[in-house]
Amino acid sequence: MVYEIAQGGRNRGASGRSIPFARRAVYAPAQTGFYAGLQDEYQIDLYDLEGTWTASVRLLKDLVQVDDEALEMWNRVRAARAASRGVQREPPALPHAETMPAYGNILVDDEGNLWVKEYSWGGNHNRRWTVFDPSHRVLAQVEMPDGYRAYQIGEDFALGIWRDEFDVEHVRLYGLTKRRSTF
Repeated sequence: MVYEIAQGGRNRGASGRSIPFARRAVYAPAQTGFYAGLQDEYQIDLYDLEGTWTASVRLLKDLVQVDDEALEMWNRVRAARAASRGVQREPPALPHAETMPAYGNILVDDEGNLWVKEYSWGGNHNRRWTVFDPSHRVLAQVEMPDGYRAYQIGEDFALGIWRDEFDVEHVRLYGLTKRRSTF
């Protein structure tokens, strides 16, 4: 996070801006502890209730390089957000990560499966989640609806918030159907 301090008169304030494609720590409570990851590689660690590492979830996956097109899209989205807040000047360029984070959000469903969202940003609204069973084997890949953020996943449902084209939030409950693989 980059912080900018506004100077002048008696009004002083600070505003934070994210560095493009920066990593962040992600956490999800589990039945026997919690999962934590840093997005720098496709590794999410499981810790017990005392904070002792017990296992890691990993996928061999190359990190995606940040190219000029991705950076331009990031800057267009950032400028549009600034304009929607009434800021008329172009935000200054920020340093950026060389690669995209390895994954996005994580959550654990009611059955103890770990859900890992593909990283998404600005104009790239990736909706795919990889689901790992409690022994950390890939169980499935699931695609959620565009604009939807899941907060709870049960045996046969996903509960979350969906944003419409006006950025208005709506609570949505979707049914989940499990199919056996034919591999």
